Formats: sequence, structure tokens, C-alpha cells
Amino acid sequence: MKQSLLAAEPSVRMKGLQVRRANRDLFCELDWFADANRDEAWLASVREEMASTPFKFREQILRQDTYSEGALWDYDTLNANRVAWKDLPQMVAIALSVDPSVSDPEKRKNPSKESDECGIVVVGLGADSNAYVLKDLSIRAKPETWAQVAMKSVNMFAAGFKNSNIFVAAEDNQGGEMVRMVLEAVSKTVPIRLVRSQIGKRARAEPVAVLTTQGRVKFAGYFNALEREMTTWDAQNPSAPSPNRIDALVQAVTALGLCDEMVVRENDDSSRIKFKPRDLV
Repeated sequence: MKQSLLAAEPSVRMKGLQVRRANRDLFCELDWFADANRDEAWLASVREEMASTPFKFREQILRQDTYSEGALWDYDTLNANRVAWKDLPQMVAIALSVDPSVSDPEKRKNPSKESDECGIVVVGLGADSNAYVLKDLSIRAKPETWAQVAMKSVNMFAAGFKNSNIFVAAEDNQGGEMVRMVLEAVSKTVPIRLVRSQIGKRARAEPVAVLTTQGRVKFAGYFNALEREMTTWDAQNPSAPSPNRIDALVQAVTALGLCDEMVVRENDDSSRIKFKPRDLV
């Protein structure tokens, strides 16, 4: 069960420390938060221990100033909702959510400017009616590239979770039709659900934050970049940078039927739709 996916996932050795694969190399990545139990002496001991292993080692230090007072999530809540891949329940449905960056006027003025990130997050709906974050594939790339990444992941999850209904979710009122066209240029066989919202980013994200606090949104492993955005995005600041990864996460959880604030519109080709998300919970 899920063997091909399990083989590709990082192995958690200790809280905050995981083995990852980059191309053909394995390396250890450590995220640590500076508190009473994780000080410089503790980090020095970890460095010494890692020196005796065959793994490459890199670290990322998360300190108190990485938290935002306006953030909707905190690390304690995220850590309380960790699950191992081997403990995942059967997945009833899987949503791969795509949140492309909007057109950047500065990039039009300066074509050499790096593109904004495209949020791509995979979330499964378990048989226990809880949502499980399975993968963060967010990437800074051209549309044709992130479309290929998205469709490759859809195929991988379809093979790993054979009894699950898999679809792509995108925001209808902000680039949804563009997402549909770009993805269908790569593959026309994957159902696409467009999620429409009449409310702002904070109002969209708040129900998902509440669900996380209630233990209904869980994380299959560690997602460093996504979690950093979740704990640092100032939801109270309207001028804060757009949180592409959070947007993708919120879209996925909503499309799976766990939120009522947004409306899911069916794909025009109803023959591709095997289920209605809201009927699953």
C-alpha cells in the first residue's frame, strides 16, 4: 500500500530532523526552534552526531522572530497534528490544488525579474473525514513547467492511492480558467474543480486554521516552506505578500468539502466527475 510514495517521502528520525532525497543524494535537513531545550549546545551535539553519519547535513534555524502576531497558525498546533505516512487512513479523495501567481507588473517592466511562486499543495480526505496534507510541490516556474509538475504528481498519487478519487482544484475567480487551459494542454483526463470565493484571503483561511486547531487538518510529515508561510503570514495586514502555498492549501481543503465559505463549481464535462466533495463528509 502506497509503497511507491512511501519510498519517496522523507523519513523522520527525530522531531524536526528528516532525511530527504535530492536527485540521487540523501541529506539530512534540520529545522529547530530556539527554546530552553534547543539551544546552541544542543545544536552543536546534533552537528557532531551527524558528522558520524553518511548523510549530508544542512540546517535551518527557526527563531522567535519567525512568528507573526497576525498569523493564523503556530508551530505547536502544527506539531500536534503530525502523522506518519504509515498511519494514514484510507483516502476517499485527493485534491491537488494549484494557485498560480497573478500577473506581476514589475516583471512586465523587467522581464529578467524572477516569477512569483505557484502554490501546489496535495491534500487527501481520509475515511475519518479529516484532511491530510500529503505534499507541497510549490514551484517558481513558467505555466508549462508547473503544469507538468502538477500532472506528474496527479499520476503518482493515482498509482499510489488506487481507490481514491483524484482531482485538481483551482480558484475560479482568479486564474481558474487559465489553470484549466494550461493543465488540459498537458492532460485532458484529470477532473478539474474550480473553487469560487467572494471573500478575502484571511476569511478564506480562517476556517482551515480552525479545523487545524480542532485536529481535522493533519500533516503527513514536515513541510518546511509551507509551515513557515503559515506561521509568518500576517493575515491582519492587507499589504502582506500573497501566500501562494496557504491559498493552495485552503483551496484543497475547501474543495474536499470541509469548509462552507467557498463554492465548488463542477467541471463542465460531468462525465469526468465521479463524486461530489460535499457528499463525502
